[in-house]
Amino acid sequence: MQHQSLAGHSREQRKQRTHTRIKNTMLLLMSEKPVSSITITELSQVSGVNRKTFYSHFESIDALIAELEDDFVSNMFSLLSQDKMPTYINTPPLLFRVLLERFEQNSDPLRLLILTGEHNRLLIKVKTRIIQTLGAMVLELDSSADQERFMYHIEFIAGGLMAVLERWAMEPERIPFSTVSQTAWQLLEHVDTLF
Repeated sequence: MQHQSLAGHSREQRKQRTHTRIKNTMLLLMSEKPVSSITITELSQVSGVNRKTFYSHFESIDALIAELEDDFVSNMFSLLSQDKMPTYINTPPLLFRVLLERFEQNSDPLRLLILTGEHNRLLIKVKTRIIQTLGAMVLELDSSADQERFMYHIEFIAGGLMAVLERWAMEPERIPFSTVSQTAWQLLEHVDTLF
């Protein structure tokens, strides 16, 4: 019985390694060419799996990209310190400053994901996560707060930040993310008066 349990565990680890290898290969190929020119055959060959194996993990390239987006968003928000959430509520631009720092540390994958052509989906996921994070916290910390008004402000800031990220990714010249981040932060400093 223990042997079967070990075999199942090993099989699951192999499956997870293959899943990760396919995602990493996709990111590699995305850094070399437009997503529209990446085929499942090429992706399978470069990652060392057959097409059937690819389809056992993902139903399409689009599903693979959607999972890469989800991974990116989860990673960005998992790094937020929960004990600082009250500070983020009182000073929302600070949350955006922390996110910009996280984005800067991961600017290459961010650019690749925005350039997939599905960037609206990624940007919506990021914006939704920002709104969910702050919206839940404002109610938890202050049930008398005007959440509707607060959420309009967060929507405004998140939408603007996402527009800046989209423009940065689409620029033909590779502007350093640190430049974009600094510009966004300067704009956010003036948003404090909204709260």
